[in-house]
Amino acid sequence: MKKKLDPYSVAVSLMALLFILAMGILFIIIPDRSFSETENRTLAGAPSISLKGLSSGDFARDFETYLADQFPGRDLLVKLRTATDLVAGRSEIGGVYAARDAYLIEDVNIPSPEAMSGLSDGFSALKAAFPDLNYYFLLAPTAATVHRDLLPVDAPCADESALMDQYFSMAVTAGFTPVDVRETLLAHPDSYLYYRTDHHWTTESAWLSYRIFAEKAGFDPDAVAYEPLAISDTFNGTLAAASGLEGNVRDVITAYFPVDESQPAANYLVEYVSEKQRVTSFYDPDRLETRDQYAVFFSGNHSLVRILSTCPEDRRLLVVKDSYANCFLPFLAQHYRRIDVVDPRYFYDDLATLIKVDEPQDVLFLYNANTLFADTALAGLLGQIG
Repeated sequence: MKKKLDPYSVAVSLMALLFILAMGILFIIIPDRSFSETENRTLAGAPSISLKGLSSGDFARDFETYLADQFPGRDLLVKLRTATDLVAGRSEIGGVYAARDAYLIEDVNIPSPEAMSGLSDGFSALKAAFPDLNYYFLLAPTAATVHRDLLPVDAPCADESALMDQYFSMAVTAGFTPVDVRETLLAHPDSYLYYRTDHHWTTESAWLSYRIFAEKAGFDPDAVAYEPLAISDTFNGTLAAASGLEGNVRDVITAYFPVDESQPAANYLVEYVSEKQRVTSFYDPDRLETRDQYAVFFSGNHSLVRILSTCPEDRRLLVVKDSYANCFLPFLAQHYRRIDVVDPRYFYDDLATLIKVDEPQDVLFLYNANTLFADTALAGLLGQIG
C-alpha cells in the first residue's frame, strides 16, 4: 500500500532544499571577500587543489574554513550568534570573554606538542647556522595573564603564564636570551596596558617592555626622552569585532615621539621592501579612518620592512615578529642603524640568505604568547634553515 505523503514534511523538505540551493547560488555569484570589516580580520580564500593537500586532509580543512568565511550573510549570522549567546547568559562568545571593567579578553590557545617541538628545532637550527649572533626572545603576555583577575569567575581559561614558562625554557635551551616582561607589566596594575576592545597591548606596554629589552641588550633605556601623544580615541578593535560585543567602549591609541628631534629615533627611513615604497614615518594616519586603527603603526603587517636610522654606530638588528611588535619597533631606531623586520606569516623568502646579506649582530623574536601558541608560520620559516 502506497504511503501518503505528509504535506507538512514535504513543505519543510522543499524549504530546506530551496534554502540550500539559494545559498549555493549566492555563494557562486557573490565575489569572495578578502577582509571582514565586522570581524576586522582577513578572510580565507579558495584553497588550491593538490594531490598532497587531498591526501593529507589539508585541502578539506582549508576548504571548510573557506566556506565558513565566505558564507553569504556571515556578518549578520555573527551578530545573531552574539545576541543569542548574550540572552543565554554566556560569558564567552567566539573565544572572547566579557570581563570586568569593560575588558574583552581573548581565550588562551593551547599549543600542540608537535608545534612546540617544531619551534624548538627551528630555534636550535638557527643558532647552529649563525652561532655568533646575539638572540633575544621577547614573549609578551596578553591580557589573559596581566588582567587574569578580571576574567569571569567560571572562565575555563588556560594558564597562559605556565605555558609561557615552557617557551622561555625552550628559548634558553636554544641559547637565546629571554626577555620576560611579565613582572614589569604586573607591577603596573593601574596603567593602560591593553586595549579593552582589542587583543593588542598598548604603546605604554610596549614602552615598558622596550626598557627591559634595552637593559638586556646593553643599551640605556633613558637615552631618549619620549612624549606620548594620543592619536585616536575611537578605536574599536578585533575582539569587539570578532565577538560582536562592540558596545559603546572605545579605546585610545597613543604614539610616543622623541622630545629631541635631532635624535636617531626621530630621523629615519622606513622601506616596505615588497611594496617598493619608502616613507619617513612609522605611522600611517590614513589608517585611523578605517576599522583597523591599530594599523596606524607601520600601516599594518608586511613581509619585510627595513628601518634605516641615523644611529652613529653601525649596529644591525633582525626582528622576527607578529603585530605586537608594530608599536614597539619605533623605540629601537635609537640603537640600530639598520633594522630588518620579518613577519613569517607573509615572508616567503629564505631567512638564512637575508641574514647572510644584511649581517645583523642581534636577532629579536617578538611575539605575543597567544599568537605564538597557535602559530605554524615561524616554525615553517625556521625549518628551511639547514
